[in-house]
Amino acid sequence: MEVRRYAGLEALPDAYGPLLQAAEAESFFNGGLWYRALLATTTMPGDDPRFYGLEDGGSGRPLGLLPAISAPRSRGPLGARLLSGCHSVYSLAFSPLLSPDLRDRGAAVEALIGALQADRPRWDVISLRLLDRGSEVFAQLLAAFEHSGLTPEPYFQFGNWYEEIAGRSFAQYLADRGKSIRKTVARAVRHFDDRSDGHYAICSGGDGLEEAIADFKKVYGASWKSDEQHPAFIERLLRDCSAVGILRLANLYLDGRPVATWFVIVANGTAVLMKTAYDGDVPANLSVGGVLTFKVIQHLIDVDGVEVIDFGVGDEEYKSKWMSSRRERWGIMAYNRQTAKGRVLATMMQGRTWVRGTLRRGAAE
Repeated sequence: MEVRRYAGLEALPDAYGPLLQAAEAESFFNGGLWYRALLATTTMPGDDPRFYGLEDGGSGRPLGLLPAISAPRSRGPLGARLLSGCHSVYSLAFSPLLSPDLRDRGAAVEALIGALQADRPRWDVISLRLLDRGSEVFAQLLAAFEHSGLTPEPYFQFGNWYEEIAGRSFAQYLADRGKSIRKTVARAVRHFDDRSDGHYAICSGGDGLEEAIADFKKVYGASWKSDEQHPAFIERLLRDCSAVGILRLANLYLDGRPVATWFVIVANGTAVLMKTAYDGDVPANLSVGGVLTFKVIQHLIDVDGVEVIDFGVGDEEYKSKWMSSRRERWGIMAYNRQTAKGRVLATMMQGRTWVRGTLRRGAAE
């Protein structure tokens, strides 16, 4: 096995197509559509995408890929050179891409991390975020960092609530929910449906797309949510997902005005909640957020027939009422023992939380 470095997604040979497709089948966030939108709209001048491709030494067949990026603006304390995985504030999951038929996956991870360590000048810190703490690859990454002369620091990022539908209808799913959903929210849905001035629409593309996007933006502007860090990314992602039929953009209206919104991606049997918001001026007793959630989940189960619903980032209390299962996303900061700054930061990390916080914020941008 040998590792070659490519200057981003578009620089990859065509032979990487099947690897990207297989990875996207496992996680939308490891596919070409996601990386194209990310690199086109969230990078800044001077950013250096580095896609490390693992290839068979004889045939050249791609065996793995580790998308990474160096952003000069994200240097850490002491001016540390920081290499991050190719993820952003919008990413919900990340992992090295490995061929499904790869036998020795541990050796592949070792080779990829070894290639990062072999870069010159050396990286002081390497940051990989949004990893599945319970996955085999997480343990393999920790071991590979250690073997390559880096000190890894795993850390918790956020909880991720999800529901495995397992062939249930929406009625069956609803029967498994608690009283606050089965009765309280269901009652709010009936009251909404009885109103003459209320309606609901879900858009996957076509002639209504631009109006649906405009209404999505109106709700966000009237909500408690902060401004988008990269608004161009969200708009591109909406249109790119629409173009391939995986967009579900739902809006709830009162008296012709959009008051709640959901942006969902439905790919490979999984529905991922990317964005949700509601108008803060709407009376709370109307429960417009809960009404829209109810209607969207009903559509995802009974119309789209999804296998999994993923509620995205965070442990907000309402998520445990809609979803039954929880997993965790973790990050790894790896400090290079072969550089002076890496050794200093590894020592400081043990007692100075501000170092970790500063580096993580830089790696997330």
